[in-house]
Amino acid sequence: MALVSVSRRLARAVGGLAFGPPVAVVYHPLAYARRPHEAYLRRFGRGPVRALWLGMNPGPFGMVQTGVPFGDVAMVRDWLGVKGPVGPVAGTHPLRPVRGFACARGEVSGRRLWSFARAGWGTPERFFREHFVWNYFAGNAHDSHLFGIAIGPLRKIQSGSQPFVGPQTRKKTRPALGSPAGTQKQSGNQ
Repeated sequence: MALVSVSRRLARAVGGLAFGPPVAVVYHPLAYARRPHEAYLRRFGRGPVRALWLGMNPGPFGMVQTGVPFGDVAMVRDWLGVKGPVGPVAGTHPLRPVRGFACARGEVSGRRLWSFARAGWGTPERFFREHFVWNYFAGNAHDSHLFGIAIGPLRKIQSGSQPFVGPQTRKKTRPALGSPAGTQKQSGNQ
């Protein structure tokens, strides 16, 4: 299938990107969640569509866990009917482990998108006859405090064209990756 081939090429390309500081952790769900991701592509990516719903990058409790764009675990498993093994994953942040379909946290944007599709079209098959959902960037990057780094700054970090200037207004309350507190669960920052 063409989309599976495209996805595999994309996984190799994204997996080969290297980022410097402040990037501390990069998740590559097209690699470690390949089986559910390709099950999604085979089942729902079968032809021309009228509309492409495009996300920016995988969410930490969505596609990072399931391999499916906007991949809220319950919606992916129960409404889309996509399942599969996820992992193993090396180099995760202790406060953002990949648990795959065992992840108990929900992905708010995924739950909203798939609930909207279910309410409007009833079944995934009806929705995907005219629509497809994809992510612009298939990686998920964080600094050592678990603040997400968007695509624009990632391009600059990757290309070296401009130093990254992090969010100046955010109070960094989370422990840095590798710090003793970084291995303990922090209330309110999970």
